[in-house]
Formats: sequence, structure tokens, C-alpha cells
Amino acid sequence: MYCITSIKIKSKHNYNNIFQCLFLNNLYRLIIFLVINGNFLFNKKSLFSKKVLNNSILNNSSENMYSLDPNGVRGYVNSDGAFVLNVRIEKIILIMFFVISILATMVTAGVYLLIRCSPLIEQSELALTIIMITGAITAFFAASVGLYQNDIKKVIAYSTMSQLGMMVIAVGLSQYNVALMHLVLHATYKAGLFLSAGSVLHALGDQQDFRRFGGLVNILPLTYTVILIASLSLAALPWLSGYFSKDLIIELAYGSYSSLGYLVYLLAVIAACFTMLYSIKLIYLTFLSYANAPKGNYEKAHESPLVMSIPLIILGVLSVYLGSLSKDFFVGLGTQGLGNSIFSHPNHIIITDTEFGVPLFNKLLPLILSTICGIVALFLFEKKPLILLSINKSKFGQNVYRFFNQRYWFELIYNRCIVKGVLYLGYITNTVIDRGALELIGPRGAVAALYKISNYLASFDSGSIARYGFVMFSGLLFLLSIWGAFSSPNFSSFIINYI
Repeated sequence: MYCITSIKIKSKHNYNNIFQCLFLNNLYRLIIFLVINGNFLFNKKSLFSKKVLNNSILNNSSENMYSLDPNGVRGYVNSDGAFVLNVRIEKIILIMFFVISILATMVTAGVYLLIRCSPLIEQSELALTIIMITGAITAFFAASVGLYQNDIKKVIAYSTMSQLGMMVIAVGLSQYNVALMHLVLHATYKAGLFLSAGSVLHALGDQQDFRRFGGLVNILPLTYTVILIASLSLAALPWLSGYFSKDLIIELAYGSYSSLGYLVYLLAVIAACFTMLYSIKLIYLTFLSYANAPKGNYEKAHESPLVMSIPLIILGVLSVYLGSLSKDFFVGLGTQGLGNSIFSHPNHIIITDTEFGVPLFNKLLPLILSTICGIVALFLFEKKPLILLSINKSKFGQNVYRFFNQRYWFELIYNRCIVKGVLYLGYITNTVIDRGALELIGPRGAVAALYKISNYLASFDSGSIARYGFVMFSGLLFLLSIWGAFSSPNFSSFIINYI
């Protein structure tokens, strides 16, 4: 699914990224293989049983709603919505950053697969619950980690993971059309963010730490405009594209009117606030703060060429208008835009209750809190930076920063518990088996045997005539004995008596 063979590797860090990416990707595939095959082997009811589907769909009953083993969908959820395998997605994004516009939609393949499997997922309430919980944790986890990153690529990478979690929440709520809408809209403004970040890196000599940026608003006006629009759309500012799908997902979580739905709503609101915070942080430190890059970088900095500027303009326009133009197609009441491509059980259709039943305060709460967070962040950056410095220098602030910056220690756990063991196992197999037993039996053993045989034969070359005569006479007797054994039964006894 992910091709990294053509990517130019510039540093040792990228080798580590590639190793972890390949290892975790294959681990994830192994999990999927075992889970899916285990579902078919041990579940007596077939996963694709027409009888099971028809009974629950046509009769509008939940009698067979648990015929689908939830294990069958966990692998697909882990593809894009699992916080446990977050390192895989992050490493892939970091490796392939310069073709990131394609990757912005590529990593959503797992969400699309979940949407297309809606007739199967709808048969299990437990599977939907697992999907919704996984998406909520992923959205909160990735947003909190992205807030404490200083690499512009990592901030956007974890932003992508957080929005994938939002899509998975929509799938868990059986609102597949909303998940697909967010997938399409997210691709536009996230591609704009990626291309804008690439334009900044190109202008500043591939510097990635945005603490060493600053003062670029007048040097890169087009890039600033696009990244501002895309960031505000990501933060779901009203009437931008992200607002029509992201806020709707949060409202649907509350509109499920369940304890789990309220918890998911709370996590999604907090994730939305974190999204606004790291968006403001990225924009301010990159464009609005004082210049922190070397003077030579600013002297060489320039706006992107036309071949990059045109896509930036197109993506900026889509980030503003695509949501309002497509909302009726995806989520309009009574719309048949997606036809029979997806299926939602009649008991799971909650979009009407959400539209007319959720209190206005709960609908506006994500916007109100995220706006307050953005204003407070701008005020602290511009007017009270010493408060942020004092928090960062405190012991509590440093511990919090390390915990979130190091991704809840997930990568440390992977390295110590999994990667270290795999590397040690590889060392053992390489030294004991590959370079040990196999080489002893194969090339190294053959060479050593031939060497010993040649040395033994060379020892006969002593220069002694008496020894040469003895060897020749012994060889002659050996040949005569063999010939006599096959030619005459009494020949051997004759030779022995004669001697």
C-alpha cells in the first residue's frame, strides 16, 4: 500500500523511520491476517451470509445483529484509526513528505474500506462500539501529541491522524456519508497545508523546526494566505469547508444520546480545541513572530514558482467553498447522492434527531471553546510570552512536554519491547544460523574441507625416493587386490600365500 522505494534518503534518521515503518506495517498486516482468518475459522455464521444480512435488513430487526465478529473489523480500524499503531502512519508521512498531496488521501484508504463494508459492520453493535471508541481515542491522542511537536511535518502528520480519528468516529456512529464527506473535504485543506509547508521548507533551506522560522508573512504572502485558510478550515471555522463535516461529526456523537456518545463528544471537543491551538502555534511561529532563521535563509527565500502556486490557489479556493457546495450532496435531508453505495441500519439513522434535537449550546460549544483557545494562544504569544516561558521552564511543564512530545512513550515502548527484541533475534539468526550453521554446511565448510584435503595430499610431496617407492608399491598391491577380487575368487588367497 505504501511505496517508499523511490524516496531519496538524506539522513540516518530516515533509515530509522523506514525500518519502523516497514516493521509496524508488516506487524499490522499480520494482525489483520490472523484476525480475519480466525473470524472465518471459528465463527460458525459466515461473515458474508446472505441469510443473516437479509434477516436483519429486510425485517428491520436486531435478532442477528451480533453475527459479525467484531475482530473482523479491528484490523481495518487499525489501518487509519488506531492510536496504538500511530508510529506507522507518522513515519510514513515523514518519509513521503514531498509527495504528501497524494498521501493526504492515500492514508484514508482504511476509512474508505470501512465505509464500503457498511453492510457488514452494521450487523454488529459491538463492532460499531469498538470503532467509535478507537476513533475517539485516536482523535484526542493525535491532537494532544501534535500540540507539543516543533517539527512542521510532524504537526501536520498528527493533525492528519486526528482527522482520521474523526472519520472513524463517524463510521462508529453509522454515519458513513458524513465520514465520506469529511474524507473528501479534509483532503483539500490538508493537501493545501502540506504543499504550503513544502513551500516554506523550500524557501528556508529544508529547515523543519518552526521555532527557527518567523517573519515570513511578507516574504511568502501566497503561502501564508493558503496555510491560513487551510488551518482555519482544519479548525472548523464557520463557513469554511472543514466546518460542515467536522462539527457535524461532533454533533452526531452527542446526538446518539448515550453515555458512550457523550464521552466521545467530550473527547472530540477537546481534540477540536487542541487543533485550534496547534494551528495558531504553527501560523504564528512560522509567519507572524520575529525572524529566528539565519540571515542567509531570508536573503534566499522566495515565493514558490508558478507550478506550485497554481495548485496552492486551487486548494485554497476549495478549502473555502467545497464544503458549502457539497453538503447537500452528502448529508442533505432525503439526498440520494450516494445511492446504494453505503448502508445504514434504520435503527442507526440519527442525523435527523441530531439536526433538530441537539441543543444549540452543544452545537456551538466546539466553536466557542476552540475560538477562546485560539484567542488566548494569540494573546499569550504576542503579549505575554514570558508566561509560556515560565511554564516551559518549570519541572511540571517539562514533564508534560516530554510526555506529549514523545507520543505518550509509545515509540519508546515499541523500541524497547518489540524492536530491540527483533533486532536481537536478527543478530542471533545472522550469526548462529546464516553465518554459522548454514555457512558451515555450505560455502565455508566446503572451502575448509577442500583446504584440509589439499594439505593432506601435499604432505606426500616429501622428496624421499624410498617413500615414493613405498607408496607406489602399496598402491599397486591395492589395485591388484581389487582386480583379483572381481576376476578370480582364489586370486586373493594366492597373493597372500605368495607374499
